[in-house]
Amino acid sequence: MLKVFKLVVVNVIAFVLILSVLEGAASLLFTVVRIHRATGLKEQFHSTHDPTIGWVGLPNVRLPDLYGPGISLHTNAQAFRGDHDCLCQTAAHRGCAGRDVR
Repeated sequence: MLKVFKLVVVNVIAFVLILSVLEGAASLLFTVVRIHRATGLKEQFHSTHDPTIGWVGLPNVRLPDLYGPGISLHTNAQAFRGDHDCLCQTAAHRGCAGRDVR
């Protein structure tokens, strides 16, 4: 009788442990999916991948309320963030803006 009781207790503990692990894994999966949907795709609206230099912005993008109410994204014709084009064309300004100074 004692062996049967021990077997039942061990099986109940194993069952509860397996359910706890499954519930935790499901919760982790739902959290990862929620984070990916909330933040993962927003950058794809205003950038593209260049194989030489990596991720670059798209020119002339207007995305109101992209990062929340009142937090919009605007890029100019040079793909810089801002509403107007950069008119500075000296070597020092190009270097500061990340352009090649050669």
